[in-house]
Amino acid sequence: MSLIPLAVIAFSTTAALLTEFLQWFFVWRTPGFVTLKNNLSKHEKLVDDAKETSTTKNLKKKEQRLQTWRTEAGRQMASYNMKASVVLMVCVLVTYKVMTRLFSQIGPVGRLPFEPPPFLQKVTHRGLDASADARDCSAVFIFVLCQGSVRMVIGKLLNLGMGREFKDIMPTLPKGFPSLSMDDKKAK
Repeated sequence: MSLIPLAVIAFSTTAALLTEFLQWFFVWRTPGFVTLKNNLSKHEKLVDDAKETSTTKNLKKKEQRLQTWRTEAGRQMASYNMKASVVLMVCVLVTYKVMTRLFSQIGPVGRLPFEPPPFLQKVTHRGLDASADARDCSAVFIFVLCQGSVRMVIGKLLNLGMGREFKDIMPTLPKGFPSLSMDDKKAK
């Protein structure tokens, strides 16, 4: 049995860990982001306290202030999200380049239990000869699958990134774009 697929998975996991570390280092640990995150919880607590003790007029003023703050925080979050996306893009491009140099001459590293549809064969055969069996898959395919799933798991386990508390303050999509939020679908 060949250990090459395991080497590709180990490389992908290491690359995902490095990417998440770099995003944390350059974006998520910065004082501005930490302050923004702390301010969000403080503002939410103030509004909750106001709902319990205030009159309706006072509550409306506090909710209006919170909404104004959320708009500004949404702009700031878009900036942090852009920085994280740039770090991610650079890391993925560099790791892809390194991975193709390391594993390009190996040939098929695995065999799929099914024949992929024609539009996916270009992805599964990336870097392989055209004469290879349709069920063979390349190191690039394993790398892409692992990179996406491992990064997501690492981010959830280590609580990196924006998190759920920021979903309400992120700028909304223009009208006509599909919403991915389950809360939006329930509201309709």
